[in-house]
Amino acid sequence: MQHLLDYNDRPDLGHEDREMVIEDLVREITSIWQTDELRRQKPTPVDEARA
Repeated sequence: MQHLLDYNDRPDLGHEDREMVIEDLVREITSIWQTDELRRQKPTPVDEARA
């Protein structure tokens, strides 16, 4: 995602390229938003039952 943000900041980027970068950013953000949080520890049976 940082690569896309850096690329979007380029002053020589054309209008069409900038639109493509923004579309890619929207896809990345949507993917992150719709992905469950990463668990660092295995859930207990009680945690599983609550979910």
